[in-house]
Amino acid sequence: MQTWINEHYKRIFGLIYIKTGSLADAQDITQDTFLTAVLKKDSLKNPDSLRAWLDSIARNKTASFYRAKKKEKDNVSLDNEKHPDYPDEKPNPEDRVLMDELQDQLYQCILRLPEHIAYVTILGIVCGLSQKDCSEILNIPVTTVNNRLYKARQLLKRERGFFMERSTELFEKLFSDSRSKVDKVLAYMNEIYRAINEKDFDRAEQILLKAPVLAGDSVEAHLHIAHRCHYINQVEYAWFKRKRERLFILAEQEFKLAEKLDFKGYVDLDTNEDVPKYVHYYFMAEVYVNWGKYDKALEHARIAKELGKQNNFIEGEIFVAQEQYDKAKDFYLQVLKTELSPYDKQMILNRITLCYRKLDHKEKVLEWLLKEYEHLLDRNEITQSGSGFDLGEYEYNIAALYAKNNDPVNMVTYLVKSIRRDPTRIQDIRKKGSVFEPYREFPAFRVLITED
Repeated sequence: MQTWINEHYKRIFGLIYIKTGSLADAQDITQDTFLTAVLKKDSLKNPDSLRAWLDSIARNKTASFYRAKKKEKDNVSLDNEKHPDYPDEKPNPEDRVLMDELQDQLYQCILRLPEHIAYVTILGIVCGLSQKDCSEILNIPVTTVNNRLYKARQLLKRERGFFMERSTELFEKLFSDSRSKVDKVLAYMNEIYRAINEKDFDRAEQILLKAPVLAGDSVEAHLHIAHRCHYINQVEYAWFKRKRERLFILAEQEFKLAEKLDFKGYVDLDTNEDVPKYVHYYFMAEVYVNWGKYDKALEHARIAKELGKQNNFIEGEIFVAQEQYDKAKDFYLQVLKTELSPYDKQMILNRITLCYRKLDHKEKVLEWLLKEYEHLLDRNEITQSGSGFDLGEYEYNIAALYAKNNDPVNMVTYLVKSIRRDPTRIQDIRKKGSVFEPYREFPAFRVLITED
């Protein structure tokens, strides 16, 4: 990730600066571009597409910037209503005066140049990009870049030379300031994931409590923090049955801050499509369910539906949270009769299985777990989307249920499938005290656990 920033920061800055014509705006959009890249780095499936991927983010951010310019002046933003916990990270007054002065001089200077020479001047002389980068941004041969740079230097007479040096210094300062923030966010990302992987939730919480300062006015960064808070609460509850009140509070605070910024959703870097606003309202509804604030959960689910959310399962989630599993089961069985996306159907099947498990209906648990598994087999896109559904784990769990039902033939059938997907699973199967231990003398099972 650090290499991405080293290799592409100036190029993206120059590309955006040409489109915006503003040093300050180019700085903000470039910073936002790389913050998004940091937060979404896992969505880059093909490293060879890095350049095009970053360019796509930059284009989307620039387009969003122009859309934001059209908003009414009375829209609330961090620039005119500062949050008490978020320091203002704008340049100090001296830097701002210098920036404005140099920008005005720069445009007076560049306006005197032919347009094709002006672009090369901005990229090659002011931004200090390589001739190859200039060539690729402007879609002209390197030799043409060389010729235009030569003409630019001839046209920029001696009295302008000192000014051009000052402009280049300013750009270097802007790069340094912007990159400093992106580097901090990258460090934050690495630390938070390390803490989660090590199950060090105290450290994860401390990192998250400091994180909002880094997010500035980046909507995606604030939403990312809210999601991380919720994720940590879910994971810690799954492992240790503990929830952290401060992280619920922070998730709510970050979401409200995104609302203040009048967020419209953002671009999914996997599909290059807009992630609509209702997705985040529904996410907050789920946060409130886990927090036990059911009225707020229903309110946010209602808003999500008004904004375009097709399916609303929050009522069922509240039944589950309240351990009313019969009501939850009946709710989800009704939902299953409606038109659902493949992913939503998988989630509903999963919830029905959970309800039967909590109600201790063993035969029903196996029946519905098999339905989940068969749906996954028919819908490969679900398991390939990073959704957390693992076919090998399903096969292992189905085998365990067959073991409890005294059906060693089907048990071995699903164990074989599971081991083929993940050979290391054989270690769990061989453990003493496992649900499979009573079948050690069953011929097919004995062969399975003694094979290398």
